[in-house]
Amino acid sequence: HKHNYSADWTTNEAGHWHTCSGCATQDSYAAHSFENDCDTDCSVCGYVRAAGHTYKTEWSSDGEKHWHECAGCGLKADEDAHIPSAAATETTAQTCTTCGYELAPKLEPAPTTAPAGSQDNSNNNTDNVVLVVIAIVAGVAAIGGGAAFTVIKKKK
Repeated sequence: HKHNYSADWTTNEAGHWHTCSGCATQDSYAAHSFENDCDTDCSVCGYVRAAGHTYKTEWSSDGEKHWHECAGCGLKADEDAHIPSAAATETTAQTCTTCGYELAPKLEPAPTTAPAGSQDNSNNNTDNVVLVVIAIVAGVAAIGGGAAFTVIKKKK
């Protein structure tokens, strides 16, 4: 018997092969070839398997959208625009209410300023001491200079 293998593929769930038309002998048996866990069509023989996507439970996201991603092929499902929470404050960032993506960071605390009409007196004590020392030195110089002028004038 000389084998006459068909050009068409014979398939089952596990693989594909060419079958002899005279005796049903298999030739070129191989397992199916799929691109990933979600691919349904064998790239060699065209066998179609029942396969499904396995989507992750956590959200994937970028600056505009969020989605569930298939663990096998990366296909996106449930893709939608972010839904903003309340505006960011000093204690809370603004996030997407669906996936938690941070849309805006917490606000920086506002600089503290004294109420209108009040003054910052933290340096006044130091400033006052310097002014008093200057006044004393100036007074001593004036008194000393005046006394010296008086002594010189009396001698003449």
